[in-house]
Amino acid sequence: LAQVERQARALVTQCCAQPAAAALAGYSEAAQWTRASQGAEATGLLAGGLSPLPSITAVGEHLFALMPQLEQERREGGQEQVHWLPDILDAVVDTAIQKVVQIRQLTQAGAQQLIADLEYLHKVTDAIGREAAQGSPVAGAGGGVAGAGPGTENMAAARLAEVLAALTFLASQ
Repeated sequence: LAQVERQARALVTQCCAQPAAAALAGYSEAAQWTRASQGAEATGLLAGGLSPLPSITAVGEHLFALMPQLEQERREGGQEQVHWLPDILDAVVDTAIQKVVQIRQLTQAGAQQLIADLEYLHKVTDAIGREAAQGSPVAGAGGGVAGAGPGTENMAAARLAEVLAALTFLASQ
């Protein structure tokens, strides 16, 4: 029974993460990675900095669109319900990180765009992970995400923060 439950959990996670993977399909080949700095209008510079690429905002929109469906499951499922969000966030972040490491060439302007994209995705995963932890009847006092294991922080957002810190450091060199 436990094996069937793991398989079902993996299938649901895969189905929920698939639209994000589709949005990121060509991400590592984006032209932005090899562009030279050409001024504010050429790089998409807004008042607050660079805007995330449409593929990244599509991922965020998809994750936020999942929230009402998963919250409905929480209301209807009671204490025994499965907490899907940690696994879904992990799968989406895994896909995003895989796409990032597949980028073959990165200019300084491209690195700044990548930082903007990852900052956006980090904010989204952090907000959703916190929402899941706050709304969960089994979330620990340490801010852990239900279903992710005892004392576990929002691992998806934490991994993105690590990649973002490394990228920011490398871009400053």
